[in-house]
Amino acid sequence: MLGVKGFIHKLIWKDQVDSVGPWKGRLLLFVQILHVMFQELFNGRMARHAMGLVYTTQLSLVPLLAVSFAILKEMGVHNQLKPVLLSFLEPLGPQSYTITNQIVVFVENARLGVLGLIGSLLLLYSVISLLNKVEVSFNLIWQVQQSRSFTRRFADFVSVLVIGSLLIIATISISTASLSSQWGQWLISIEPLGLFVQTVTRLLPVLLTLATFTFLYTFIPYTRVQLYSAFLGGLAATILLKTSGWVVTSFVINSPNLTAIYSTFVGLILFLIWLYVGWLIALVGASIAFYHQYPEYLTHLNYSLKLSNRMKEYLSLQAFYWIGQHHLQKKPAWTIPKLAKALTISPIHMTQVILTLKDAGWLHQSRHRPPQFTPSCPLETTSVHQVLKSVRTANESHFVGVSDLTLEPATRQIMKRLEQGAKQALQNLTMKDFILNNDPVTLAGQEVAGKEVTGG
Repeated sequence: MLGVKGFIHKLIWKDQVDSVGPWKGRLLLFVQILHVMFQELFNGRMARHAMGLVYTTQLSLVPLLAVSFAILKEMGVHNQLKPVLLSFLEPLGPQSYTITNQIVVFVENARLGVLGLIGSLLLLYSVISLLNKVEVSFNLIWQVQQSRSFTRRFADFVSVLVIGSLLIIATISISTASLSSQWGQWLISIEPLGLFVQTVTRLLPVLLTLATFTFLYTFIPYTRVQLYSAFLGGLAATILLKTSGWVVTSFVINSPNLTAIYSTFVGLILFLIWLYVGWLIALVGASIAFYHQYPEYLTHLNYSLKLSNRMKEYLSLQAFYWIGQHHLQKKPAWTIPKLAKALTISPIHMTQVILTLKDAGWLHQSRHRPPQFTPSCPLETTSVHQVLKSVRTANESHFVGVSDLTLEPATRQIMKRLEQGAKQALQNLTMKDFILNNDPVTLAGQEVAGKEVTGG
């Protein structure tokens, strides 16, 4: 079995995407993304995020639909909420009508106009909590460590609701006009134009789903997402959603004993299953968009692999060297993907190291996407020893520190000698000296050696 796995790894990962031809590169990128997707699905991380989103959706679905209902009502198309829900729940078969009717009743009872100020604010808070949970999940996929501020989050998420409502209105309006209006009927009567119009009308729900996924992948992550990458992720999610819908429908139709087993809870069980499948597909699509935009993050290694303390020191010192060097030479600043590629290591591990230096106050992160990093302190006064010490002691203030331990005096003495030895070895060596190869100890040694050679 290990031989088969090794053969597959060698076949998929022996070449870099940018080192082969364009068509072979696209095929290789597709296979690598597919391989990593299976890895992430089997390690359970994506499934855990999907389950968390299902739980949050249960609490926020009615408030979300109530706010959407209010927006649609202001636009005069609030009666179209039920058909949209029916379209989404269609794979659940006959249970879709029952679940839709129950949700619509809840939404009508939760109208903003009769709840008052406090109730309306609680509804809005529930909606923003759901969208915030989605943003956190997408940010984890896109390796984004920061989130929107509260005011930015409120403004952006309201925009999501409005634009989402407009997408629904546009789809419904086009569909209705093409089938019921006079000019629509006239177009249908003209062949082969009529066949084309009817085909497009049938495809509108699929196009709406594609547009929704593409919009979410572009807008929700707190980073700059390329439209084409978001589109490919949305296309993959749309195909998976429609395929999963057929599978769920077949399961419901071919399982008549579900009602006998779960009785009145069968609708709730099916609804939760479909919600879970939907969120899992949404996360898969977001991952595909991410890996298409940043193929350098693709790796056959398990992301749970940890860096040793020595590796962290090596990576931190080398990364700071290059960042400081570009800063002194006025060259473009480094990004995490470029540093990871130069060090032949996963960008995920590189992110851990760079954020450690940033949190210690040694690096400044720009607002570019992807972020660029520059020194945040004068290199001529920044001690190499202090930089390495901050890497070794990272997170001690957040977890257990040395002062919290019960140690024997001999243990403390050994560690103190080790610390003093490192400090003495790097005495007076600044980051600028290190970058310019002006190590005072080395220079002193070279000077002594020169005197011995010349008989000085």
